[in-house]
Amino acid sequence: MNYLIYGLEKSGLASTELLKGKNNTLFLYDDNTEKVSQVKSKFNYHNLIFLTKLDVNLLEKIDCIVVSPSISKYNNFIKLAKRNKVEIISEIELASRFFKGRLVAITGTNGKTTTVELLYHILKTAKKDVKKVGNIGIPFSSEVLNSTKRSIFVCEVSSFQLENISSFHANISALINVTNDHLDRYDDFEDYKQTKFKIFQNQTKKDYAILSKEIYCDRISSKIYKFNDENSYGCYIKNNNIYFKSKLKISKICNINTIKYTEKHNLDNICCAVTIAKILKVKNKDIQKALHTFCMPSHRLQVVKEINNIRFIDDSKATNVDASIKAIKSLENKNNFILILGGSDKGFNYDEIFYNVPNNLKKIIAMGDVANKIRQSKINTKSVVPLEICKTLKEAVYLSCMDLVCGDTLLLSPASASYNEFKDYAERGRFFKQYIEDFYGKKV
Repeated sequence: MNYLIYGLEKSGLASTELLKGKNNTLFLYDDNTEKVSQVKSKFNYHNLIFLTKLDVNLLEKIDCIVVSPSISKYNNFIKLAKRNKVEIISEIELASRFFKGRLVAITGTNGKTTTVELLYHILKTAKKDVKKVGNIGIPFSSEVLNSTKRSIFVCEVSSFQLENISSFHANISALINVTNDHLDRYDDFEDYKQTKFKIFQNQTKKDYAILSKEIYCDRISSKIYKFNDENSYGCYIKNNNIYFKSKLKISKICNINTIKYTEKHNLDNICCAVTIAKILKVKNKDIQKALHTFCMPSHRLQVVKEINNIRFIDDSKATNVDASIKAIKSLENKNNFILILGGSDKGFNYDEIFYNVPNNLKKIIAMGDVANKIRQSKINTKSVVPLEICKTLKEAVYLSCMDLVCGDTLLLSPASASYNEFKDYAERGRFFKQYIEDFYGKKV
């Protein structure tokens, strides 16, 4: 077959490696011509053709386009390809066609990385043959040829990856939550939600769908388990204990006081992961051990510094309003804190942030492309919380540090994407820590 690999970041390169030795001709293209040159210098296979532009005539030569998650369905070339009946698939769709084991797919607006990391940790603790792949940063395609019938792959799936699936099938699919996000990419919230629901579309009666009790989806054909719902099969919390309810019995997993991370959103992630682990027949003792030893992923409510009895929390992964509200609520009724908000625009309204500010929030520093939108939300809500405006994260950190005193906390929870300054949320988080060190002249 003839493939166009559209986008040469991690997923595109993994797709190229997967397909290069299978009598395929691969056309490789990226909007960044420098990226094409870099990849060309690294790959030297006879069946690769590197492109510096996309031409309509190319559509007559290719059978399938493997599209990067960053490429929108509204991209002009993609729309033209669809009209010409060219198959368009995501990298996870491609990889799933070669997969031999059991697949767990996890999506959600917030918490999917934490849930994937926790489930992976539980399964490793239980000595299962498990790998973590997908949106977590390890392309599915890069590991799929190592799969066997005994393999369990835990795949973090974004809505962008779900846009272009056709036969992608997970034995267990989980949807943790759905709230406003990526409104710069979708027509509206309903469009975004329906894209998330695609994670269930190829499941059968032998498979499992895991959902929050707040979510209703009428397109599910598999067995439904709900977490935090005592009236359904699945994991729930009652009297500070975690229980799992199956068709046969209810078993106690552990008391939540033995777990480090007990904020509501983390308990949701825990209940989702434990539900999946029990379906995969993991013993309670292994789940207990894993819950006690689990460490949160970087850039998610992570304390990165403590200087002069001041805490600095990196929540750079909070790229939407709902995630930031959860972070804010985790600090209410504690010491005073300053909040850094903002970045590049994803189409959000920030009013809900101001409706949810606790009394111990000293002020908000709004930065980046959305700073004026944040200021307008303060006006809309008639909030009295002090607000300062700046352009960059460095300015925001320095402004905050000048106002912090012993016992305070600085929270970076941007409720925005990072692309105005940084390549991703992780880079933003690393620079947050660096700017703190620069201000105080101290390293860890």
